[in-house]
Amino acid sequence: MRHPRIGGAAPSLQSRASDDLDANVKSTLIQLKGGFFEMGARISKYADDMDSPPRRVAVSAFQLARFAVTNALFARFVMESGYVTTAEREGGSFVFHLLLDDP
Repeated sequence: MRHPRIGGAAPSLQSRASDDLDANVKSTLIQLKGGFFEMGARISKYADDMDSPPRRVAVSAFQLARFAVTNALFARFVMESGYVTTAEREGGSFVFHLLLDDP
């Protein structure tokens, strides 16, 4: 599977993580109600991202972890599942796009 915005391969798993790790992560999740919010900027900075105009968007209910994932928990997940990120395969990450010159 290719990442739709970057063009690279999507991260992949070699196997599922353990049921114990799955339960550990699920125990940290909290339920958030769905609703509406305004998304977008009044003035577009990156038109290709469709960041403008502001618009009302509906969001379904979802779960979110109470805290950020720790390095130890992520390392356990990687060891159990064989997870390999796009950045590891391609030698870089778009996460650091803010370090690029502004077009």
